[in-house]
Amino acid sequence: MVGGGLGYGVLKDLLRKAAKKRRFENREAMPVGEIYERFYASAGLEKAKVLKYWAEVADLLRLDPGRLRPSDRFDGELSPVKGAELGDEIEELSEHFASLCERESVGADFAKIKTLDDLIRTFSQKVNSTRQP
Repeated sequence: MVGGGLGYGVLKDLLRKAAKKRRFENREAMPVGEIYERFYASAGLEKAKVLKYWAEVADLLRLDPGRLRPSDRFDGELSPVKGAELGDEIEELSEHFASLCERESVGADFAKIKTLDDLIRTFSQKVNSTRQP
C-alpha cells in the first residue's frame, strides 16, 4: 500500500513538472547572453548579476533559462500548475530570494514583483549597491 502511494506521488509530481514545461515548449530557446543584450544591457545593469539571477530563477523553477522571458508572470506562466499549488518550486524561489534580501540587507517589496523582469531588475540594482564600504 505504501509503495502504491509513493508511486502515485512520484507520478503526480512528474506530470506536474511536465505540464509546467509545456507552457514554454512553443518558445524558441534564446541564449541567455542574448536575453541580457536584448532586455537589460541598455538599462546599465551588470551583466554578471543579471545572468546570475536569471540562472537562479531557472534552476529553482526547473525550467530552461533560454525559454524564459522577462514578461513571464509569477501569477501566470511561472505559477504553480492547477491542483499542485503545494510543493511547487515557486515556494523555493520565494524562500531563496527572501533569504537573499536578509543576507544582503536588501529591502525588496515582493508585492510589487509581478514578473521575472521585476525580480531581475530589483535584485540586479539593489544587491551589493546598498552595502557600505
